[in-house]
Amino acid sequence: MVLTAITNFVNLRAKLRANQRCSSPALTVSLIAARHLGKGPYFARQIRKFEVHVLKHHALPDTKSGKAWCLLDNEMVLQGVCKYLAAARLGEVMLGLFQCHLTQVLFLSLGLSDTTAISELMWRWW
Repeated sequence: MVLTAITNFVNLRAKLRANQRCSSPALTVSLIAARHLGKGPYFARQIRKFEVHVLKHHALPDTKSGKAWCLLDNEMVLQGVCKYLAAARLGEVMLGLFQCHLTQVLFLSLGLSDTTAISELMWRWW
């Protein structure tokens, strides 16, 4: 339902932006999309918030469990990790080499910045 609301929101907002008389197209369209699904102003705010999250993470947030977003939630990162591990020979996968591959090859190919690099403390926690 949320994905449908976001899709409707994006499509309607693109049309309403051309209208000079509308001063806040995002607010207006989110209220229309929420009302169309039988929801109120709180859901309209959630639509606008979820749109930002979807653009950044390419996935809806996990709101039920409160789980934080993880890089492995990104399908492209998960596929890259699986390809790397499948191509590596048994016994050659070392933590340092794996970390270098992630930060210098995989993350850069996906457009993730260097600040996304994983620290060694995080690796010890795994």
